[in-house]
Amino acid sequence: MRRGDLDGLYWLGAYAIPGVNLPNRFPLTDPPAPDPVLARVYIRALVDVLSQVAVWANPMPAHIYRALVNIRPHAERFAPDRVPQIDSLLAFVTSRLSPRAIAEAEQRDLERVSPETEKIEDLELRAQLARDEKIHDDLMARAAYLALTGKDFERALRLAAKLKDRGVRAELRDLIHLRAAAELSERGQWEHAAEQALAIEQPERLAVAVAGVLQKLSDKDRAALLIAQAQARIERLQTSAAKGRAFLYLAGPVMSFDVDQGRFLLSRAIEMFNATRADLNGAREAAIRIETGDFATGSVVGSYDLSSVVIEAFKKLAKADPELIQALPLAARWESAEIRAIAQAAIARSLLERVR
Repeated sequence: MRRGDLDGLYWLGAYAIPGVNLPNRFPLTDPPAPDPVLARVYIRALVDVLSQVAVWANPMPAHIYRALVNIRPHAERFAPDRVPQIDSLLAFVTSRLSPRAIAEAEQRDLERVSPETEKIEDLELRAQLARDEKIHDDLMARAAYLALTGKDFERALRLAAKLKDRGVRAELRDLIHLRAAAELSERGQWEHAAEQALAIEQPERLAVAVAGVLQKLSDKDRAALLIAQAQARIERLQTSAAKGRAFLYLAGPVMSFDVDQGRFLLSRAIEMFNATRADLNGAREAAIRIETGDFATGSVVGSYDLSSVVIEAFKKLAKADPELIQALPLAARWESAEIRAIAQAAIARSLLERVR
């Protein structure tokens, strides 16, 4: 199916869910309330079509990612039964898109919501004059996000700090730190990138950001310091599924520098998974979602399916442990039969690759 074939379906969103921000149409500033039945029917039809397109598309078009991210909040409200399908599809789509393509798609969404003539200074001034807290936060969030898309991270953080809603403020700050860490590591500004990654509050987001910085690092001393700081931040948290997932995200990248340390983090992840009976469905709480009146944005962080993360970690461990003295016993420690089987299969695959 071509993009042109989907445009008609995207346009229908204006009627089914007024105000929805889908490709090929602009959201309304003050939309009327949607009809729940019509919205539910539309969401189901859209997700079904996007699923078919995503399976066959090569290369993956970024507009599918944009459509899924923007329809998800409405699915939570009108078609909650389709949310798991959307999450699974998002995981698949993001795995086939580059970080740059995702960032560009999110920036195009912002450009559709905010007119090009809109200035950060104007938004900030209007926010300061606003008497209503929701209007204030809507304007200030838009100003902060405009600064973020301009890669003025310090200014974006300063503006985000002025948000009155603590939840929105925390989400936006994490998004800024996440983007800043990725951008600064691309520039080779390792210390600043590490500072941004370590400032993230949500543990899985922090781990994903740190893992991204580690992938760009070649200096073992800098890597060791960053790993120690990240581990200390995560260890201070209470036992939770999020803590286990954070350790899991770090284990594989850390093994590239220090196999023993990576194995320790993998062991800690297994402890947390077993203690909380967590599965590999990933964490919806790690995804960033920001809504403030007219402005809305979001970002998928990490993966909704952590099977690939487990496989990567155990393949690296098996490669560094030719006799499998550490790898096999560690894989056997998973109490979940499903995860244990995935870990053992990763080791077996590593052995086959070694024979070849």
